[in-house]
Amino acid sequence: MKLSFPVLKTFLPEIKTKSQVIDLLSMYAFEAEDAGGALIEVKLPPNRYSDAGSYIGIAKELSAILNSKKVKEVKLLESKVTKTPKQFSVRAENKEFCPRYCAQYFDELMIKESPKWLKDALVSAGMRPINNVVDVMNYVMMETGQPMHAFDYDLLSPKKKPVINIRSAKKGEELVSLDAIRYSLDPSIGLIADSEKPLVIAGIKGGIGCEVSSNTRRIIVEAANFNPVSIYKTTKKINLSTDASQRFVHTLSIELPAIALSRAAFLLKEIAKAKVGDRFDSLTHKIQKKILAFDISKCNELLGTKLSEKEAATCLVRLGFKNTKKNLWEVPALRTDIETPEDLAEEVARIVGYQNIPVVAPRTSLLSPEENQSVIAKEKIRGILRAFGCNEVYNHSFISRDVLELGLTYQGEAISLINPPSAESQYLRPSLLLGLSKNVEDNFRFYDEVRAFEVGDVFIKTEKGEYSESLHAGIVIGRKNGETFSEIKGITDFILKGMGISDFKMAEVKSKSQTFFFEKALQIESGKKIIGFLGFNRSNVSFIELDLNALLSVQGGSFGYREIEKFPSVVRDVSMFTNLDVRIGELIEEIILSNSLIKDVDLLDEYVDEKWANLQSITLRIIFQSEERTLKGEEVDEIMKEIIQILQKRFGVKMR
Repeated sequence: MKLSFPVLKTFLPEIKTKSQVIDLLSMYAFEAEDAGGALIEVKLPPNRYSDAGSYIGIAKELSAILNSKKVKEVKLLESKVTKTPKQFSVRAENKEFCPRYCAQYFDELMIKESPKWLKDALVSAGMRPINNVVDVMNYVMMETGQPMHAFDYDLLSPKKKPVINIRSAKKGEELVSLDAIRYSLDPSIGLIADSEKPLVIAGIKGGIGCEVSSNTRRIIVEAANFNPVSIYKTTKKINLSTDASQRFVHTLSIELPAIALSRAAFLLKEIAKAKVGDRFDSLTHKIQKKILAFDISKCNELLGTKLSEKEAATCLVRLGFKNTKKNLWEVPALRTDIETPEDLAEEVARIVGYQNIPVVAPRTSLLSPEENQSVIAKEKIRGILRAFGCNEVYNHSFISRDVLELGLTYQGEAISLINPPSAESQYLRPSLLLGLSKNVEDNFRFYDEVRAFEVGDVFIKTEKGEYSESLHAGIVIGRKNGETFSEIKGITDFILKGMGISDFKMAEVKSKSQTFFFEKALQIESGKKIIGFLGFNRSNVSFIELDLNALLSVQGGSFGYREIEKFPSVVRDVSMFTNLDVRIGELIEEIILSNSLIKDVDLLDEYVDEKWANLQSITLRIIFQSEERTLKGEEVDEIMKEIIQILQKRFGVKMR
């Protein structure tokens, strides 16, 4: 907003120079700068147009800053309001669009050139003087911040008693503006019209056909309050922004139309020798005053000051606030920006001066951030799997019935969607493996080996009917030639130990309610909790799915360390035939329990041939080690004989 310094000085003679005004406003109120010549550019915040978008508003701000009471009081001409004026009538279709509409009739005007002081005020602000009536409309807007418009009474319809309609535009309706531009309108645009034609695009631009000219003798002056959102949408739709629309868009006080109309009435009577007629006001109720509580202790706490109640009260009084009771303050009518007690504290801070508020470092307790274990677990697992050459994938959480019927990996029921977006998205996935198996199948067309993993949420309905969402990690390795189970078992072991879980075992899946699209599966247990599954099928595809929520609940709090072994280990490999129904895990467990010198047993190879009748060939590696001495070969051989006897007796194995 641009202001003329000479005009501003007429409202507050106490100000001395343009630079003084710029400095005071910039320091205590708004950003201001020199706009050249006599002009000052003031950058108003969007919520201050109502009270400060005018000469009077800026003068009051400066007066509060300077603690002066010398702001010029403008003269108003109050008139009795009637709902049924004799000379015209008003009809409002949409009160939400126009909360308040004020209009007044004036007769016996003398249209002529404006007096010098009025022309100078307009010219200094960059506006062109036209005639005394139009100039008064423009000047009152500059003075009070309220846009106004004057209609030639004799050009309105009907002739006998014109009707002013506040309505929406009709489809296909047009208006030619005062600068001869034609605008096409639609029902979303608000209009001021008479009984025959549109007069004004409400709050934005006047049209031809009712403008004030040298022949005008009677006028109707309007001052209204319009919905800011509607005005904003209209400015964008017709691509037109005016000084008036900018003010309405930023929400003007509903008090302003009456003030501006009273000011215009006084000036028209003085300058145009107008005879004042009836006034109309659509507002039917008394405007409620806004009262806010102000607590000096909370104000000081917020600002970091030690102001007394009297000092704070003085600041508020200077800004026009009224103390109604002990700690209750009435907000000035035009201050639409004041909503909370914190706003009052901000006003106090402005007048005290931000530069006068002591700089104090904030005092607070610094706490280390709480670690999100699930995020740490996800990133750790991602790092491990990337190191093993696995590629991360992201699959959709929705699956179809066809995919669901391949099988589930956890107890519970799949959750169906009430309104599925398509047949392919009927259920929430109960397992990550449903998507990962499809990834392997799709990529086998291009690659001989696929290594993929995904970390994401799965969803099931428990046996109790509760909906459960948990974070899982799924890994799949598929190879066209060669087995993959040993590798994925090693990855499982590496992940679990890397996550601090050393006490775990892999056992046969015994629950009848669990089904698998993989042929063989083991459940991973730690303590009494199932933390995941691993398995494989005939297509050399192996998988792991870990429940990270369960894994974190059994995760060890710390890692242990032990000395490097002092004595060497002894390794023996043993190959055998067993029945297909013999579980390899049970064989390994039996071997480990047979002697305390056995430190580890690993599966090296597993092979099944269709020519063998219900037999499988397996090779195990057994590691022996003592913490006290070096083992002799003869000693290990004796233990091996004992192991073979135990396996033959317990499982009926045949050595190869």
